[in-house]
Order: sequence, then C-alpha cells, then structure tokens
Amino acid sequence: MKALRLTLNVIILVLCACRSVSATETPPPTATTLRVVVSPGTLVPTLDRIVQPIAQNVSASPAPSAAPSLTPSACPTTVTTGGAAQHTVEAELDYANRTVQVAQQTRFQNRTNQPFETIVFNFEPNRFPQVVTMESIRLNDGQPVSYELTGRRLTIEFSQPLLPGCTAALDLAFSLNIPPVGAGVNGYTGYFGYTDRQLNLAQWLPTVAVRVGGEWITHEVIGIGEQVVADTADWDLTLEVVNSPE
Repeated sequence: MKALRLTLNVIILVLCACRSVSATETPPPTATTLRVVVSPGTLVPTLDRIVQPIAQNVSASPAPSAAPSLTPSACPTTVTTGGAAQHTVEAELDYANRTVQVAQQTRFQNRTNQPFETIVFNFEPNRFPQVVTMESIRLNDGQPVSYELTGRRLTIEFSQPLLPGCTAALDLAFSLNIPPVGAGVNGYTGYFGYTDRQLNLAQWLPTVAVRVGGEWITHEVIGIGEQVVADTADWDLTLEVVNSPE
C-alpha cells in the first residue's frame, strides 16, 4: 500500500506494471446524461433520465432539514485569500481493478456582485461512457441538491441563491472506472486511461468552471486538443494506492 499526498490541481500518476493486459480501443467521446431532482421534503432524489448508474443509500439519508438561509448579514464582507474554490479530496486508487473512489469537498465563495442560482463544474471523465458513477452531491450540512451531469458539464442547483460574499460547501462522492488508452485519434485522451504498462490520472477531478459575463463556461468536446478552462483554485489531495504491482 502506498500513500501519496499532493497539492497540485493537475495530477498525472504513472505506475509501471510487468503484467500484460490487452487494451482495446476506446469509443469516441460520448455525452452521458444524468439528471437528479430533489423535491422539497423528499429524502431520496428522483431520477428524470439516467444513462449511467447512480448509487443511492436510502438508509443513510439524513432527515430533511430547512435550507440554510444565505442572507447578506450571514456572509463575510471581505474576500478570502487564495482561489474562489478550495478543494479537499480523499481518493483511493485500486490499481489492479483500475477504479478510483473519490470524496471531494469544494468550498466556493461568490466573489461577484450577483447571486448564483447554480454552480457549474467541468468533469472531464464523463466525456467517456461507463466511466463515472455519481453517488451523491450534498450541500453544507448534508442537504441533497438537484444536479445534472451532461458530458463534461456538471450543473448543481442551490436550494437558495448563493449571495455575493457567501460561501457554499459541496460534498461530492463518486467513483471512476478508468478506461483503456485507445489507438489512433483516441490515443490523444491517454492522459486519463491505462495501458499494459502504466496507468495515467489527469483531469480526473471536477473543477469549478470559469464564469464570464454571467455565464458558466464549458466548451464542447472535440476530438483533438484541450477545451477545459479552469480558474485559480486551492487543492489539498490525499491519494492512496492499493493492489499495486510489486
């Protein structure tokens, strides 16, 4: 077992193995859509459309509570230091099974003069089918929220607008099934995938999208090049590797 603690916002993990594993070509990027709607007084989110699995733990769901009130008096009058988004991540990589279990908390401060009804993340791994399983997204003290995950765009709806100067804490729990690195044009996505000799993790965590002119920016996927634009953020990442080769 190996433990690795990093504070970088882009991680490339390369682990060498001696075993030979046949890697098949991955299909082109496919938009995968998941919509979860939370109704007032409803413990378990209802699903409008599912194209990928989502795990729900009904017994562990907390009792519904009143939505936190984000009033101007409850918000700081000064901007915190560092990036508007502060991420704390604990992840476990199962090298043999090529899976990652992730618990991510993102604290985001509204540094504009306009309230936010939503927040958008860029979630690059959801470009690929059968890779992301979103288990839960909760706000502040465990309150479930409505969200939609379409392609690389993850839109989370606040129960009440996030007012200027206010900070929201979001807890995301999800797992990743790392795909094989493809051949030809699909090989350009090798920053996130595995071969018979190594496993690569890059652009594997949700990042808060840049907001310009009152709009969250998420670019469409094209086959070649990088389209993700990220703002300054602070990262605290703990990555544990299990079932690694000798």
